[in-house]
Amino acid sequence: MADIVKRPIQYRSETSSTYVADTNVDSAVGLVDFSDCDECSRYPNRWSSMREYICAPAAEFIGAFILCLIGCGGNCQANLSANTKVSASPAGDVLTSNLSWALGLSLGVWVSANYSGGHVNPAVTIALATMRGFPWKKVPIYILAQLLGSLCGAGVVYATYYHQINIVEGGSNIRTVALTGGLFATYAADYLTSASAFFTEFVGAAMLLTAIFTFTDKKNGPMPPGVVPVGIFFVILAISSSLGRKTLKGTTTTRALNEPKIEGL
Repeated sequence: MADIVKRPIQYRSETSSTYVADTNVDSAVGLVDFSDCDECSRYPNRWSSMREYICAPAAEFIGAFILCLIGCGGNCQANLSANTKVSASPAGDVLTSNLSWALGLSLGVWVSANYSGGHVNPAVTIALATMRGFPWKKVPIYILAQLLGSLCGAGVVYATYYHQINIVEGGSNIRTVALTGGLFATYAADYLTSASAFFTEFVGAAMLLTAIFTFTDKKNGPMPPGVVPVGIFFVILAISSSLGRKTLKGTTTTRALNEPKIEGL
């Protein structure tokens, strides 16, 4: 039995209260009980022991990467193609931009949910730690992974649209918030006060978190785990379409925190 190694089973509820898996352990094939096998090892090599610790942060990194890759990519395609020097006809509009962010978040959640709970957003991580018992000790590494993933996703889009950005800005050494800065980070409209911008973001984030808690509340007829990202898609689309213009859809905190990083470019 030395060649049979039990794979560590991590229930989704251990990493997040967002999703709960219905796993039948007894029906798993090829798994053994360590108490019945003295020669079995949970970690047959160094990588297997590392993987258990980096699995969740890596999933959050990938989820945030997908979010900003698709979201910022939708922004760039819609806005840069409006310039006649870039494209003869526009290749998108506000609706396609909103759809990109909604799809990016739902796909990011889908990809990462089984391994980390699919937070993707620091606001969701903090809310789950506050309200749903998510371990506070995991919050810093989750947020760090989300921020790095969002920065890398936005960076890939920036590299992809580099030449189009140069055309719109008028040169490779020119970068302005008015023309292209808002494609990668969030900025409040000039006429907004700080209090008004905060209130807009507060309402949007509250709608998102309320929807997530409602979708996963066991007393509220919760959705099956695989369907939750579909509900999140519609929630983000609704928030972006109704409240996104004033603060450029800053509800996705990973994108909002890209502002100082993008300005450094």
